[in-house]
Amino acid sequence: MKDVREEAISRLWDGHMRAAFPHRLAGMEIAGVEMVLLDSDVAGCVAGWLENGGRLDARRQNVIANYLPKFVLVLPLLTGQELEYYSRLRSLAVLVHNGQSTTDNPLADQAGPALEQDGPVGYCG
Repeated sequence: MKDVREEAISRLWDGHMRAAFPHRLAGMEIAGVEMVLLDSDVAGCVAGWLENGGRLDARRQNVIANYLPKFVLVLPLLTGQELEYYSRLRSLAVLVHNGQSTTDNPLADQAGPALEQDGPVGYCG
């Protein structure tokens, strides 16, 4: 039986998979964030979480942690369907990231510096 958090992730994931990617954002950078990569990398991590029974390996956990502050940069600059799409993706990232305990995630004590890292953050797929 799924708990409330798992149900929320499943519901949000179903919505994300049914939603079309905002065409205007294909190949676009907003606030220095490549929107396709933000989508594909975070979605890959969420898919991995679902496939692994609600657990992320350290690499995927680090990818999610590195992408979370990027949502803060881009969400205020989006509207309409684009905002809805990326807000849902952010909710998924937060729920998956916050569900990892420090024993599940050896990088948890390094989250602060990891969030400040610049450049590519990695692929989750």
